[in-house]
Amino acid sequence: HVISLIVKNEFGVMQRVMGEFTRNKINVETIVVGKCELLGKSRMVLSVVSHDAAVTAIGLSLIHISEPTRPEPI
Repeated sequence: HVISLIVKNEFGVMQRVMGEFTRNKINVETIVVGKCELLGKSRMVLSVVSHDAAVTAIGLSLIHISEPTRPEPI
């Protein structure tokens, strides 16, 4: 699965996002982070190995962390 997130560009966001994957025992194979077209935001693209139910659950968890906008499976 590939997940794209747009998050606030601030200290500690990546740690909080990765903590959710660790707590849910989801293996993240790759992470790409960079500035995006929205001012003050960054785009995170993660590829993960897990079953569909876990990926859906992590999407719901990520909404509560640093107000990510639009968790999108790609």
